[in-house]
Amino acid sequence: MTVHFQNYRGLIKVGWIVVIPAWLVVLFASACTNPTDWLIGVQSISPKDLHAWLQNESPPVILDMSSKEAFRQHHIPGARRVEPKSLDETIESLGIDCADSLVFVCQHGQSSILAAATARGHGFHKVYSLSGGTLGWIQAGFQTVQGAVGKEIEPASKNPTVVLKRFEQAISLISGLVIKPIYMLLTLILIAYLSRQKEKSLDLTLIRLGLWGFFTGEALCALNYIYFSGNNFPLETLHGMGMVVMGALVFRGLFWMLDNRMLGYSSLQKSCSLKRFCKRCWKQDDVLCLIQKILVFTTPSLAIVSLMPYTAPLRSHYSVSLVFDTPVVFSYTLDLQLIELRMYPLIAFFLLSASSILSWRSFRNHHSRLLYLFSAGLGCITFSWFRLFLLETYRSAPIWADFWEEVTEFIFIFGLGLWLYHHRSVFNLPDIDLRSRDKITPTNQ
Repeated sequence: MTVHFQNYRGLIKVGWIVVIPAWLVVLFASACTNPTDWLIGVQSISPKDLHAWLQNESPPVILDMSSKEAFRQHHIPGARRVEPKSLDETIESLGIDCADSLVFVCQHGQSSILAAATARGHGFHKVYSLSGGTLGWIQAGFQTVQGAVGKEIEPASKNPTVVLKRFEQAISLISGLVIKPIYMLLTLILIAYLSRQKEKSLDLTLIRLGLWGFFTGEALCALNYIYFSGNNFPLETLHGMGMVVMGALVFRGLFWMLDNRMLGYSSLQKSCSLKRFCKRCWKQDDVLCLIQKILVFTTPSLAIVSLMPYTAPLRSHYSVSLVFDTPVVFSYTLDLQLIELRMYPLIAFFLLSASSILSWRSFRNHHSRLLYLFSAGLGCITFSWFRLFLLETYRSAPIWADFWEEVTEFIFIFGLGLWLYHHRSVFNLPDIDLRSRDKITPTNQ
């Protein structure tokens, strides 16, 4: 039975039954809440509401994130000061039930939002951040007290230490000093190898640019650990961006390669390899082909599940381990999680949704733009999923999170290079002759 493209319009709209509610939830949430609170996943409370709450029989616990000097000058009556740098350990030593209500306060109402997100990661559900902070409380006309009246909460451990076995110390050393340098060197070799192609093609150019982004990010990551013990936020952010750029460009290059070198889908002069499954081709008839059917339903589905990391609680991690008597810091700050587990999933959601819109409107006219948006969204979400998996799986053993990240990256670079070299004649890449003086010679076509 012949199924025409127009007959699939109804089924395509069914796919949007999934996407449209998600869009409405995103728009409604962003319109009804503070955008920063919505992005991080905590609730704000106004000074007026907090003042009224403190008059009740079951007032919340107020935790002040201000410095010691600012706390002595003025703080909310009954507030207890906590040290921001050791917040995770402090929360564990609070001695209060997770069902109790917590209100975090700082001077301007910004740091308290991250502190509230940390508390949520520890299992506290009734957590709030005071809008405007202590200064907003004062501007609202409410009373403050001076001096170190509030009790300061000491963290259970100022320097949490993870004891590693000798085998784990060796694993840490191998992942940082052996595996990482090897795949970085392989990346440079692969970049140089791809630069030797006789005729420049879009797929290999995109893959090469993606590998440059990957190498740059990994080089900045190495600099961060060598000179800043892994605690430099801008360098670690750029490291993650390099991974995202690599994913987006390599995915797009592979899609182009699959289309133009194997399937012949977009070329009007070639017959598509999938025609034997579709029976009729979109190049001659007004029908929806197999690739279009897959993308029409896969893209909105990925747009929905791209929000999965967005629902994960934020919880910072900081620990120190001795690797052959050398202290090694493992940290995953809330600032970094805001980018990798909040910003990237949202970017992926909007990119994949835009790709869905193009596939719904006119796949024929927009398939190139659609695949660029689809690849960019895929690059964002695969990195975010990867980070979330490592964070949650190895929260108490960060050494293994680092190890498996390095191993995964090595396998990817090695596998990509091996695959490209194995199919070098298809991609018009040079042959490598180890016996000759000139190590690289053109492949005989």
